[in-house]
Amino acid sequence: MRMVLLIYAFIRATRDGLWELHLSSLDALCKYLFAYDKQKYARLVPLCLAEMTALQSTDPDIHQEFIDINFVVNKNQIPFCAIGVNHALEHTNRIMKVIGGLVGITQNASARERFLLTAPELSRLASAAA
Repeated sequence: MRMVLLIYAFIRATRDGLWELHLSSLDALCKYLFAYDKQKYARLVPLCLAEMTALQSTDPDIHQEFIDINFVVNKNQIPFCAIGVNHALEHTNRIMKVIGGLVGITQNASARERFLLTAPELSRLASAAA
């Protein structure tokens, strides 16, 4: 039950953009990554936590941005709707796949480069049209 409550705290931290809660709940969840043999996360989460905890002294401007809820993506002003940056990128990738943007270009270097240069604008246009 403790682990479930920690997961709820982590989700709340992301959805509300609470940086300190994000770090503290991730720190508390770290032991469960070891217990459940999630080796990649168990190895990388402590490194991430160390870097993010040191951020206040190594890069105070970025730390302040994270405190100001700029470590998550919120497309509207509705509370509890923010998502992590990686989740937002998956949304953008999905939009592009639906309209055929990523189909068949992975083997063609020229097409891939054109797509990567135009993808942000195509995504903006697709969102505006919806």
